[in-house]
Amino acid sequence: MEEGELVSTDIDAFLKYLNENEETEAGELARKLEIDEKSVDEWAKVLEASGNVKITYRMGKMYVAAVSHSIK
Repeated sequence: MEEGELVSTDIDAFLKYLNENEETEAGELARKLEIDEKSVDEWAKVLEASGNVKITYRMGKMYVAAVSHSIK
């Protein structure tokens, strides 16, 4: 890695996707990012606790949105 090169992680990709899209169902998010739903669940909870995303539940499914896209 060269000096000044940015490192991108799966969580970075998670946040980028949410910032570029509307509220997304957890299963769809897992498919789009090619990660398992358990990781989506865990990451979403951590990111919600830090104020970056908003989680809502409808009809037994989890939906995740960037705070800037969350429905109030």
